[in-house]
Amino acid sequence: AYGYQWMLSKHWSVEAEIGIGYVYSQYDKYDCATCGETYERDKPHHYVGPTKLALSLIYVF
Repeated sequence: AYGYQWMLSKHWSVEAEIGIGYVYSQYDKYDCATCGETYERDKPHHYVGPTKLALSLIYVF
């Protein structure tokens, strides 16, 4: 993850953050949604890319 903070004034600032990651999941693929017959079982899915995106408005007392 990487983030940066910009000071707007003495009490206000804005922070942005992005995180890159890897997600592995498995899913079933169905031929017919109403009858429930499976077409493929435990099909793997790999994802590499942004997993977190944040924008924060900060007030300091």
